[in-house]
Amino acid sequence: GPLPDCIAYIEIKKRQKTKPDILVTSDLLSHFLGECKTLEQKVYFALIYDTGARRSEILDLRLKDVQRDENGLCVELNGKTGWRKNYLHESISLLMPYINTMSANPDDWLFNTTYAPTKNSANGKRSTSTVDGWMKRIRGRLVKRGIIDPSEKFRIHSFRHTKARNLKNKRWADDQICLWMGWSKTSKMPSYYGSARPEDVLNRFLE
Repeated sequence: GPLPDCIAYIEIKKRQKTKPDILVTSDLLSHFLGECKTLEQKVYFALIYDTGARRSEILDLRLKDVQRDENGLCVELNGKTGWRKNYLHESISLLMPYINTMSANPDDWLFNTTYAPTKNSANGKRSTSTVDGWMKRIRGRLVKRGIIDPSEKFRIHSFRHTKARNLKNKRWADDQICLWMGWSKTSKMPSYYGSARPEDVLNRFLE
């Protein structure tokens, strides 16, 4: 309806469309991991890609949260919607050698400042600013090499967008995607994150 007189003069600015997050293909992931300076960095981003988890959910992992059951290797995540279990595939070959270099204390952080002294948090757990710094520097090197365009929207969250889209393209149901990604059951995020792009339409046509 009409706006009250006290705010009737305000013009509502229409939201402008922004460039979508870059899709992390297997080829781009290979280039990305090749630019990581340490095994710890490789493991962190491989887990982000494999699980689609939020950056803080991966930083919150302790050694005891990496488990194996009858179905395979998995990580137990605790996010906004509570506990969930995500199974691993692409990250296993990097994760296991990394874990083998760590202590036997199950309560140790998986990404622990003890093992590589850089700018870090006071409690021994890697900080979000540290992994943001990793991302910024790696992205810069990829731009310099011409692997990605400087205008591309490429950030840690881009891995999450990619995972949701990949699950949708594998014909996962929305409620299954919500459970995997840590969204509420009624969330509309699968449609937002996994919305079709021109290349999806082309691939479906070719199929």
